[in-house]
Amino acid sequence: MRTPGAPTTFPPLTQSAASMVTRSQIFSTLCPPVDKLLSGGLSRGHILEISGPPGTPKETLAVNIVKSFVEANEEVLFVGKRSVQK
Repeated sequence: MRTPGAPTTFPPLTQSAASMVTRSQIFSTLCPPVDKLLSGGLSRGHILEISGPPGTPKETLAVNIVKSFVEANEEVLFVGKRSVQK
């Protein structure tokens, strides 16, 4: 049942994370060379995949990025996957 005066349009059910960004903000990776590659850092609402060979500081970089978002009182979704050799 529709409430009189209620809006009749709804946002699309599927949309990119970037399209949901209401304000533009850049967060440092706390690694200057990576920040330079990302034009200053990671933008709010964007997704970054970090990959590389064993022994590279992927986890440290990911933790630093999450730290930047948390310190700014932002929400973060971190999905980690460890390779399992058979």
